[in-house]
Amino acid sequence: MEKPKYIDMYKDFLTLVKKARVGTVVPEEFTRVLNLAIEEVVNTRLSTLEMSKKVYDDLSPLRKTLKSQTMTIDTNDNFTSCICTINSTSGYRRIASVSINLSATIKNVKCHLLSSAEKTEVLNGYYSKPSKYKCYYIPVVDSSSQKLRIFIPSGYTTGITSNFDIYVNPDVVPVADVTDNTKYFQFSKEMSVSVINAAARMYIEGNADPRYQSFLTEQQIKLNN
Repeated sequence: MEKPKYIDMYKDFLTLVKKARVGTVVPEEFTRVLNLAIEEVVNTRLSTLEMSKKVYDDLSPLRKTLKSQTMTIDTNDNFTSCICTINSTSGYRRIASVSINLSATIKNVKCHLLSSAEKTEVLNGYYSKPSKYKCYYIPVVDSSSQKLRIFIPSGYTTGITSNFDIYVNPDVVPVADVTDNTKYFQFSKEMSVSVINAAARMYIEGNADPRYQSFLTEQQIKLNN
């Protein structure tokens, strides 16, 4: 996957905004709007992840696999469950998949997302309740960390671990990287085009520039052709 340099993205951004007859944008201003644009593009991609293989490829730098995460049995819940802290230094934006190892021989049991509205019905159901073939999870967020509560079949109390794929937060771009000829963007060249277009739109819009509408029209023409 080809990755562009931040300094080249800065140049592309300046080219776009100058077409709208906007004056020079200093690196500090560009860095601020660049990070906002990355957030916007990543959020948009995440919302359509299941529908597009291309989006899956675009977000691959954010996908992390964590294996054999330690679980702690929670005796305060009415159902048998265990808690796992997601040990990712940058936190996570979305959970892609979760599985649990109930013992040395029962591994990679798929876990399904469970909504609070269906919790009692599903966990009490004769056919739907947790088993060695399927379990359930609910994301838990407290003041210090992001965790998962995983509902498991009764009888398993020790040696339980979990595995999950998550999408983490994108790197925050510092000002110094924007003018450094050795620093590369976290994502692909194609992704950088979307980010720069979003950054230019945000900058022109943020300055209440009357040329904003003509800029949007030009971008739409590019998308349609």
